[in-house]
Amino acid sequence: MRRALKVLTAASTAMVLLGVAAGAATKAGTAAEVAIAIKKSTAITKVTPEVFTQLAGAANDNVAKDFPKAANPGCDTVTACVYGLKTSSKTLLLFGDSHASMWLPALAGIATQAKVRLVLLWHAGCHVADVAVTYEPPGPIGGYDFCMTWLPQQITAIQQLKPTSILISERTTQVYGAGTTAFTSQQWQDGLVRTIEQLVAKGTKIALFEDLPWSNLAPPNCLAMHRTTVQQCGTTYPNPANPGQQVAEQAAAFATHTMFIRTHQWFCNKTICSPVIGNMITKWDQGHVSATYARYLATVLATAVKPLL
Repeated sequence: MRRALKVLTAASTAMVLLGVAAGAATKAGTAAEVAIAIKKSTAITKVTPEVFTQLAGAANDNVAKDFPKAANPGCDTVTACVYGLKTSSKTLLLFGDSHASMWLPALAGIATQAKVRLVLLWHAGCHVADVAVTYEPPGPIGGYDFCMTWLPQQITAIQQLKPTSILISERTTQVYGAGTTAFTSQQWQDGLVRTIEQLVAKGTKIALFEDLPWSNLAPPNCLAMHRTTVQQCGTTYPNPANPGQQVAEQAAAFATHTMFIRTHQWFCNKTICSPVIGNMITKWDQGHVSATYARYLATVLATAVKPLL
């Protein structure tokens, strides 16, 4: 009998203090605090002084700031980017493109606290879904042909590594096939299923992160121009102007009995994704969570990935 899809949403009352670099620390919110901040976020109309001070560096508030080894073009071997408790017998593999590496500012601390080894395996613009991408602005580093060979190489490396668990995350918006044609939901689902089925192994748990809703404008640039009309930089949820493959991701998870971890509830209410939550800019560009906001989500994220640890 097919098992029911495991859909996890964050719920925790623990507080996490995640230090990621000298002088840099963000106190993670509890599940209740995160929920309240999101509920209030769409009422934010002005850039506060605290948010204003973030604007100058907001476009660079990404994984490279605190984890330079994990910067572009990626971590292409299972030994290049290792975090957490490196001597642990348990290995959590974070696998994908830049939409995987963007979670490192939160997951590195989570792995340390859970006493597991965290291996980051990613390359800019290369997908986990086994689909023939021919256009994705700004394009993968190394080219599309590189990515077509990168994926099977990494699958082999993962099979040899034999991780305890695998966490998959990737970009699904503005990714095109032949003739700059958008992939159908079925094509993306089938591509993900093909990859996941090759990663299935006895004793290995697999989870799939829901891709983030795409912002029509990069929040840092937009907020600089709309300091008294913050919600001009918000995005409707779902976003029909720039749809992703979240439905296909969930379907692929169901088909392969893979844990599916929703993420949109950390960025959006039922209809709107605000560019500012609390006093934090949520993304450093249209598709990537900011390092600051990822660290704020560490507690809810820890709850979501707990079954993998």
